[in-house]
Amino acid sequence: MITSGNRFIERQYFKTRDWVKAGIVEPRYINTKVNCSDMLTKAVSREDATVKGGMLSGVLDLPDIPTAEDALQDGLKATDG
Repeated sequence: MITSGNRFIERQYFKTRDWVKAGIVEPRYINTKVNCSDMLTKAVSREDATVKGGMLSGVLDLPDIPTAEDALQDGLKATDG
């Protein structure tokens, strides 16, 4: 809810939501097995760190980016169990 006290905060914190609605950004599901940004957000095993660190440093190739339809299906499968 926007109030007189937080009306200026909205610009900073809702940019991502606005970009998604405008079609500027398209969020896609990336499986954690190939998501190299996991290394920056949680503890990973030594083997994962080697592979994902190689991706982040440019030594190894990044995995293919899924199409929007593939990402949606993978995301649905991940939530199904």
